[in-house]
Amino acid sequence: MKKLQVWKWFLSGFFKKHKKIILVGIFLGIALSIFLIWILPYIPRPNMVTRVGLIGQYRKNALPEFISQKVSQGLTTQLSDCSVAPVLATDWAVSQDGKVYTFFLRDDVYWQDGLPFTAKDIQLKFSDVTTKVLDDHTIQFVLKEEFTPFPLLLSKPLLKNDTIGTGEFKIRSITEKGGYVDQIRLESKKETYIVQFFSNIKAAKTAFKLGEVDELVGLYQNPLADEPDWSQAVDIESTRETNQYLALFLNNKDGMLVDKSFRQALAYATQKPMDSNRALGPISVDSWAFNPDVKPYNYDPQRAKELLEKSLGSLDRAKKITLHLATTQQFLDEADKIKTTWEHDLGIHVDVKIINSLSEDYQVLLASQEIPPDPDQYSLWHSTQDNNFINLQNPRIDKLLEDGRKELDQKKRKEIYYDFQKFFMEESPVIFLYYPQVLTIKRKSVIKPFILTVLESKELRLGR
Repeated sequence: MKKLQVWKWFLSGFFKKHKKIILVGIFLGIALSIFLIWILPYIPRPNMVTRVGLIGQYRKNALPEFISQKVSQGLTTQLSDCSVAPVLATDWAVSQDGKVYTFFLRDDVYWQDGLPFTAKDIQLKFSDVTTKVLDDHTIQFVLKEEFTPFPLLLSKPLLKNDTIGTGEFKIRSITEKGGYVDQIRLESKKETYIVQFFSNIKAAKTAFKLGEVDELVGLYQNPLADEPDWSQAVDIESTRETNQYLALFLNNKDGMLVDKSFRQALAYATQKPMDSNRALGPISVDSWAFNPDVKPYNYDPQRAKELLEKSLGSLDRAKKITLHLATTQQFLDEADKIKTTWEHDLGIHVDVKIINSLSEDYQVLLASQEIPPDPDQYSLWHSTQDNNFINLQNPRIDKLLEDGRKELDQKKRKEIYYDFQKFFMEESPVIFLYYPQVLTIKRKSVIKPFILTVLESKELRLGR
């Protein structure tokens, strides 16, 4: 008790003696705190830098989505259900004949160079489409024929001079080699991405192991899978890509494959995943037009044999048949599994071949196919189209594809595309397997933020 009284007397005396200094110190402390709270938002902070590896060859005027979507926006955007919503536009109107689209633009958008975004800046060119600028915030597109998916074409991010956008990230520098982009630096207020491009997965893997990049994005296979020492050093993120699928494309004018029963036999003899990765048809499972009630062709070797016998007249004839299955190195393992199953279940011989280009007389192709964001697939399957490489010739499917791209009412369009998927799957011109898993591989070690300087690299500077 006496000790407490002694401390009380000591503190009381100390405060009386140094009262002015203590009060001034408290005042200065409060003032400094207020000043720091006010000034901190204006003090530049060091950027977190991430070095990303991307496989592929791209030109400056056709950048990958990973970059273009960070740098800018389109007049529209595609929502998760594949419907369309405005972004740089506030709304749009369609004429009664479905040939004139008038877009009304936002008046609060600026390019990254500080200039306002206006209709005159939109330099979009489409075949059979005339563009008219009505005023600074109104632009009109006149089509020769009705094309309901047109607003979705305007979702592509807009760039001025190939490098200036409206988004959060700015392209600060870019280097090219042989006409292709080699490296791009993207900067926002908080983050910096240095994107390095590689021609193949082997080069990307080497750069990652050497520490030249921190992440590898857009991979369909893990390049470090055969190196267990690396398994503890990386984080792997896997995303189901429902905007593409892996499938067996059958040449519908081939002597054997022209028969629907033979094609269906192959479909039933093909093993497919039974989870959410399964692709059931040409339209994405996320689309508002997806029909879940089509013929699924679940693995059924007995049904496959019945259909093969119907096609050939006798199963004994299967032994004399050789099917040529073409694919790329990327899907070789999958092709070998299909070969084993078909040979075991159907008794046919399958020859697997790695190709770089597709010949007109191919029989079966195992490949991935991007799914158009709109359910309109006229260019892929209509009998008049060059992209119809499976040589599908079906008047009923042709008519549905023609009607679907002209119908403005979404409810009626949905009915049309439901029928399209039903009849398409009945014909079995393509055997759908699954939606691929796209991988991102990240180094586990934490990279401390640091300030970028002008002297850090020798890329071509584009200016701020």
